[in-house]
Amino acid sequence: DMNYPHFLGAWRRLDDAWLEHGIEVSRAHGIAHTPTLVAIAGTVVSRNWSSWRATPGMQLWPPHLRDGVWSGEVGFGPARFASDADIEMVREATVQMARTARTLHEAGIPLHTGTDANAPNLVPGASLHRELELLAAAGISVPDVLSASTRRSPAFLGIEGAGTLAEGSPAEFAIYRDDPTRDLAALGSLLAVVRDGRLYTRADLEERLARYRAHYEGPAFQRVVMPPLRLALRTLTDWLRARRDS
Repeated sequence: DMNYPHFLGAWRRLDDAWLEHGIEVSRAHGIAHTPTLVAIAGTVVSRNWSSWRATPGMQLWPPHLRDGVWSGEVGFGPARFASDADIEMVREATVQMARTARTLHEAGIPLHTGTDANAPNLVPGASLHRELELLAAAGISVPDVLSASTRRSPAFLGIEGAGTLAEGSPAEFAIYRDDPTRDLAALGSLLAVVRDGRLYTRADLEERLARYRAHYEGPAFQRVVMPPLRLALRTLTDWLRARRDS
């Protein structure tokens, strides 16, 4: 079964021989890998939808995605359609994926940081921070994790000079109160961002976020858009579930 999450069962067959073969092929053909651990881990944590929905990251998502399209109550949230056995399989896959990412890194195979943003449970920005945390938890050093995100991934996309403060480098960087190279939790101490040579303070960013949220959380959007959207999604997903189970 190649449907999600059933194809993740292949991770149960991963052994050292397969992993070594993957390293050899990657090295021979110059292949880099983007683990995107956060995409799979999100399925496990979203099983408890009410708790997951209340997390700070999920509160950044527009309601039509969080409480509509990818909702764990009425939408296409993958955990909504998974059995307990499926969730356990996904949990096992996350362990193997983390082990693989660490082993590839130790073998010198390039890793990039992915987000799959706006897919189920993945909020732009927040999902990248979580991906960095998962890579560090897998056993990759914090400086290496940050380098993969700020230097290696942009370089792969043709953005030369990213990750450095030097003349000619891209004029985009973040300013933190605390040092993220010592502890990734310091990513929460953001003071300002420079984008295209223009400084945006944290107050500027929070003001823009407040306006953004006010639009989507306003009475008109909540009363006019969300009820029919949720009803349509519940009807469609219930029909699809009935077809699958028939």
